[in-house]
Amino acid sequence: MGFESTSSGVAASIFLGLYTSYLLLAINVVRHEGFKFIYRILLMFGLFRVAGQLCGVAFSVLGVEHWQWLIAYLVFTAEGYFTLIVAAFYFIVQCQVKQTGSSWLSSHKDEVDTKSGSDERGSDENASDENANAERVSYEKANKEKGGYRKKGDEEASGGKWKKHKSSVSWSTVFYMFLIPANAFIVGGGSLLTGANADELNKETGKVSTSKALRTTGQTIFLIQTVIVVLLSVYVYVKEKIRGRTMHLLFAALPFLLVRGIFGIMSIYVDKMNYYKLSNYTAEGLTSDFIAYEYCLATTMEFIAACLLISNYYLDRDAKVVDREKIEEYEKESIFKKILTILVLS
Repeated sequence: MGFESTSSGVAASIFLGLYTSYLLLAINVVRHEGFKFIYRILLMFGLFRVAGQLCGVAFSVLGVEHWQWLIAYLVFTAEGYFTLIVAAFYFIVQCQVKQTGSSWLSSHKDEVDTKSGSDERGSDENASDENANAERVSYEKANKEKGGYRKKGDEEASGGKWKKHKSSVSWSTVFYMFLIPANAFIVGGGSLLTGANADELNKETGKVSTSKALRTTGQTIFLIQTVIVVLLSVYVYVKEKIRGRTMHLLFAALPFLLVRGIFGIMSIYVDKMNYYKLSNYTAEGLTSDFIAYEYCLATTMEFIAACLLISNYYLDRDAKVVDREKIEEYEKESIFKKILTILVLS
């Protein structure tokens, strides 16, 4: 099999092999752990990325005349970045549930027995749990005046337990409701140019200007959501004293996601990084400079972040059984499953 563009073909083939290895690893994790949300979403990332790299290889083989494969590559990479943001957000929720039994980021809250597991935890973890419980009770009491919470009964009230109305909107719902249209903007903006000709691509009018606006909006929302995940991670680590190896892995992965998000916007406005600038194409295919930008600032960043996140499986196997049971019980009615269903059906 010969490549019209050797540099593009080699890069696409190398990362096709890497992402295929990642996908096999994700399949193995799901096979052992079951179809849990956190690993299901990381498995979806692998599927999107392998599909994207296959499109990249096809484009390198067929040449510039078949640039629809390039558009397909862009769509699949956008879906992959989407899933990583979702996974990073859920890691925060998972850490909160593991340490405190619930997460204020989600609309579904487990009733937390502040005494459960106290004998098994160290003095530092006890202090962390007490701080988290005190903050949660204060937060719930403050919202009670707005009608967002109601007492379940005198006995439960004395234990600091409150129940949230089903009609209330959680932070996780708001987070995902912004991500879904952002994903649609990016996919729609990229797909809009599938029928554009060379003259239209050279002039920023009509389809090209609309595509640019849609992609800019989507990528900006993605970057903002990534920054929100970073700020939330810092908040729960410093303010709520949420600790653990999962949090450390998340902190390690977030810089790579930030670089990926910044590049998403730069690739629209910096000519040498823009797929839709004809100056980035030669008779054989994409220029070497453009390929270096794309694979260093996007593909590599996503691959490293995904590997860090999925490695949590091997560390999580040593977690206490009680912690794992908390998370499994929490996921049964989690809003994330509903959001994932919406994503797949759309």
